[in-house]
Amino acid sequence: MREGLISLPMVPLRGLVAFPYTVMNFEVGRPSSIAAVKAVTAGSGEIFLVAQKNARTEMPNQEEMYEIGVVAKVRHVVRMQDRMARVLVEGLYRAKLVEIEKKKAIALRTFCQ
Repeated sequence: MREGLISLPMVPLRGLVAFPYTVMNFEVGRPSSIAAVKAVTAGSGEIFLVAQKNARTEMPNQEEMYEIGVVAKVRHVVRMQDRMARVLVEGLYRAKLVEIEKKKAIALRTFCQ
């Protein structure tokens, strides 16, 4: 990994935009998003949130996501029926998407601050 870059689990947001210093909740249902939330709760508690350009895209690639997102702290996760979860986050700071990595089922996005 290049100097100055960090890598965190990422969730592409459909129809939502996260901002620093705001608290928001959203539901996750995609297997990669659920895996990312599980990894975050077992780790540092920080996740990278970025809006995807087309909400209908099921598995967006880097070109289908906006370049700027937010690093957020996961405050609470409620597991729901039908393999979904509701996540409460607090936006910390903006970050820029640099490259995409895949590690097992978790979508990792590498970005710089």
